[in-house]
Amino acid sequence: MNKVTKIILWGGLLILIACKGNPRTASLATVKTVETRDSFIEKFSAFFESGMSSCHCPGASITIVQDSTVRWMKGFGVRSVLTQVPVDEHTIFRLASVSKNFASIITQIYVDRNALSWEDKVTHYLPEFGLRPTENTELVTIRNIISHTSGLPYHSYTNLIESGASIASIISLFKNIQCKMLPGNEYAYQNASYAMIEPILLKATGKSYPELLHEVLIDSLHMPDINYNFSTIHESRNVALPHRLDPSDSLYIPTEITDKFYNAISAGGINASITDMSIWLKLLLGNYPNLISKEKLDTFFKPIIRTTTDRRYYNYWPGVKDSYYAKGMRILDYGDHHKYYHAGYANEYRAEIAIDPRYNLGICILFNSTCHLGDDIIPDFFKMNDDWLAGCR
Repeated sequence: MNKVTKIILWGGLLILIACKGNPRTASLATVKTVETRDSFIEKFSAFFESGMSSCHCPGASITIVQDSTVRWMKGFGVRSVLTQVPVDEHTIFRLASVSKNFASIITQIYVDRNALSWEDKVTHYLPEFGLRPTENTELVTIRNIISHTSGLPYHSYTNLIESGASIASIISLFKNIQCKMLPGNEYAYQNASYAMIEPILLKATGKSYPELLHEVLIDSLHMPDINYNFSTIHESRNVALPHRLDPSDSLYIPTEITDKFYNAISAGGINASITDMSIWLKLLLGNYPNLISKEKLDTFFKPIIRTTTDRRYYNYWPGVKDSYYAKGMRILDYGDHHKYYHAGYANEYRAEIAIDPRYNLGICILFNSTCHLGDDIIPDFFKMNDDWLAGCR
């Protein structure tokens, strides 16, 4: 499919999203939407399925949310190439590192409730925590561990997380690692130290992390499918199985769901459907002020540390001039505006979530394989939105 056709298809989907609020084009947008919406969705479904077919992606689900409205949500492909049962809006996928955003939002909610502060020292809650050199220990704050700026080297003790070690058993081991960075000065992505937010929240609130997930988010937001443990996803009747690529014949083969990262829920242990993620996007867009206000979210997403040197693929998306990490979310700098983004990879699953705050517009896509379609779909989505806006003026 050529670029022109692709632009036409994206433009149709975004006709209401992009033109909303423009008096000159509003009535035309309404007419065009009535006339073309159903046919466009059918065409876009074919486009998306074609994209998955070209990379042999077994299954995916997608949601697009603007303001408080789910503009589009659908499952594609199959849960397993063996059973050929289709993915639907309640099919569960692993979120992997997109789970980090949930932990940071929960922390912000309890910061707002004065249970703790972003500037609190980690040792205030976890006296067993330490760094080498020891003088760095008292410099590490909750903000540092949530923004990957603790001073620890890249992925410190992620290997222990993957082997099933508990966070409690790892905390006292950090003092054995020689740190070359001062806390707050440089970015180095983490899983084990990030998950220290769980015992910190326990000390601050008296509630375990699963209890907080339920009380603050799952029950309050009425998420129907979300869960956070291996047994639940393993026993689910509606789960997208992970698939790995066999390089020899370019086929995706279903593999087993592993128990990795369920010992560090905040770092990578949440499972969810695209219905759950539609609700989550609504929260991130400011539609649940009883939990967190739009004004607080604007502050929450402020950049903390520059990450351009990380050399990840999103740094090469068209228009990206710089990148940062905030609290559980990446911030992509386009010069005149920011977009918010995070990805997750674990056990052959891939999750992508992004927001353009200029238009109060968010997208999430979940895959049951690490296919290359995920590399382009979010920048394409936002590029098409910008192009359509330009055409509306």
